[in-house]
Amino acid sequence: MTTPSFLEDHASQVPALQLLLSMGYTYLPPAEALRLRGGKYSQVLLEEVLRRKLPEINAIRQSSSKTAL
Repeated sequence: MTTPSFLEDHASQVPALQLLLSMGYTYLPPAEALRLRGGKYSQVLLEEVLRRKLPEINAIRQSSSKTAL
């Protein structure tokens, strides 16, 4: 019989990651996330990704065309 794992990554982090991936989120390896933070662990926002995605997120869809805000 296998002993169950009570480590936090097995109990919560891995299932949460699997859920986010199934919802369409993209996993960033720690090194890539740090690069996008400009090498700063205290930087929460990935500004490069935010700048690229904001126009897409804030666009208004009218019939078959999209209009940026």
